[in-house]
Order: sequence, then C-alpha cells, then structure tokens
Amino acid sequence: MSMQAMKRASSMLNRGYIQVADEILRDAIVNEALNNKADNARELGLDYEPTVSGTESRVCADIAKRQQLGLAKYGTSVQDNPLSLREWLQHAYEETLDKAVYLRRAIEEIDKQ
Repeated sequence: MSMQAMKRASSMLNRGYIQVADEILRDAIVNEALNNKADNARELGLDYEPTVSGTESRVCADIAKRQQLGLAKYGTSVQDNPLSLREWLQHAYEETLDKAVYLRRAIEEIDKQ
C-alpha cells in the first residue's frame, strides 16, 4: 500500500472521517492487487488490462467524456486546477443543489402518472 494512501487515510481518521479513511484504504488495496496482477502478467509475457463491463464501463466512459468537455471548457484538469478546498466544496454544493432539483422534477413526473 502506498505511503500516500496511508497518510490520506490517517488524515481523514484524525478529522473523524472514518468511512472516507476506510474507502481510501480499500481503494489502495484494490489498486495494489490490480498492479500485482499486471506485474505478474508482464513477467509471463502477457498483456493485462483490467476489464470493466456493463454499467461500470458506461460510467467510466461518461467520466472520460466529462473530462474532455471540462478540459475544453476550462483548459485544465480537475487534478491541475488550483481552486481552494473551499471553492471545490462550493462547486460540489451547487452541483448537489442542481441534482436535488432534477430528482424532485423526476419524482413529480412519476407522481403525475
């Protein structure tokens, strides 16, 4: 497991975010397992690419499309964007409000039927 993942998880634990710390550690373990699998395949002269199928693959494709739109619109990736944590949280909050509106609209449409 990477030292970076352990530091991030520790930081979240210190702030009381136990579930977030757990997710960080689980992701690190899965990534390590996938990397080991890829390394083992290479040692055997095989190509290994983890495959994602079904709903998960469509979500991954949607994320890739959104990233391309974001790069075109803002000229930078999320990773390289210099916004402060406060600004990121404000963006997430506004997106969540939009989501609430969309959900309410859909519920009202179902209730009309």
